Amino acid sequence: MAVSGNLKTMLPGDLLQWLSLGQKSGTLVVSNKAVEKKIFFKNGRVISSASNDPREYLGQFLMSHGYISEPELMKGMQVQAESGILLGKILVMIDVISEEELQRLMRMKAEEAIYDIFLWRDGEFRFIDDELPTQEMIPLQVDVTGIIMEGTRRVDEWQRIRLLIPNEALVPVIVKHLDESTADMLQFDDAQRTVVAAVDGKRNLADIVLESRSSSFLVAETLYRLVREAYVELREPTPEKAAAVAAGRHRLGSAHAGAARLEGAERGQVVRGDRQDELHPERGLHPLPRERPVGHRIADQDQPHPRARRAVDFLPSVEGRDHHTGIVSAAMLLVAVPRSLGC
Repeated sequence: MAVSGNLKTMLPGDLLQWLSLGQKSGTLVVSNKAVEKKIFFKNGRVISSASNDPREYLGQFLMSHGYISEPELMKGMQVQAESGILLGKILVMIDVISEEELQRLMRMKAEEAIYDIFLWRDGEFRFIDDELPTQEMIPLQVDVTGIIMEGTRRVDEWQRIRLLIPNEALVPVIVKHLDESTADMLQFDDAQRTVVAAVDGKRNLADIVLESRSSSFLVAETLYRLVREAYVELREPTPEKAAAVAAGRHRLGSAHAGAARLEGAERGQVVRGDRQDELHPERGLHPLPRERPVGHRIADQDQPHPRARRAVDFLPSVEGRDHHTGIVSAAMLLVAVPRSLGC
C-alpha cells in the first residue's frame, strides 16, 4: 500500500516519526522539482538513502571532503566504465580510502541527504510499503530520532543564517588572514575547509556551492561563522559581475545538458534502471572549470592527500596495458574486498 502527500501538510520530522513509530519497512520517495530522494526503511529504521542530486553522489561527496580530486574521480569513473566495478570498491582497492572510512562517509552522505529535505519549502512524498532495493546495501541503521533532532536544529539555524545571508548572490571576501591554524581553531571539518578554499573574492555563494560540491546549508553555515568572527565580509555583486554570472550560468546550463546527454549514453552499458546511488557506478560531475582559486586558500587540492596514496599513482596499473587486461586486473583485486561493501 502506498501513502502519499505534500510536505506542506506533513513536515519531514512528522513523516519520519510516523514511519519510525509504525516500524515501517519500505521506500520513502520525496521529490522537489527535478530533485528526487529515496529513503529506505526497515522496521522503522533508516538503512540507506539515494538521490539524483549530483552533489550527493559518492564521488562528489568524497571530493567535497577532500579525499579525491576531480582528475582522480574522472580516472576512477573511467576504470569503472571499463570494468563495471563500482566506484567505492575501486577507491578501496587502490587505497584512496579505507573500508571503515568509506562506510563512515557513506553514512554521513545518507544523513546529509535527509537533512536537506528539512529545508525544503515544498515537496511531494509517497511511501511504498515493503519495497526495498534488491541489491546489497551497506547496513547503515541510522536512528530516526537523531535525524529528526538534527534536521530540526538545521531549520532553526537556517533562519538565523538567513538574517545575515539573505541570498546566494552575495560575494564573500576574506578581510583577515585565514589559514590552517584558523580553521583548526574554528574546528572546521574537511568539507568546511573545501568551502573556505573556494572563497576568492569573485565567486558568490551560489558559485561556491557548485565549486565545493557542498550543500547550500553547509556553505552558508561555514560563511556565517567566518562573517561573525570578522574573517569575511559579504559584498553585493557589481552590475557587471551580476550580468557575467547570469551569462555564465546560461552557458553552463547548455554545457551541462550536453554533457549529461553524452554521459548518459556512455553510462548506459553499466547502469540499468533507477538504482541506489551507493550501488550503481558514479553518475557524473558538475561541468565546472577547475580554475585555481585566487587569493587566500587554506588547502591546496593539487597536493597529495595525507590520508592515502593518490589514485593517479595506482589507476594506470588497474587500467592495464589494454582494455581486457585492465578489467581482469580490477576484477582480481575486487576479490579482496568484503561483499558487505555494497558501494
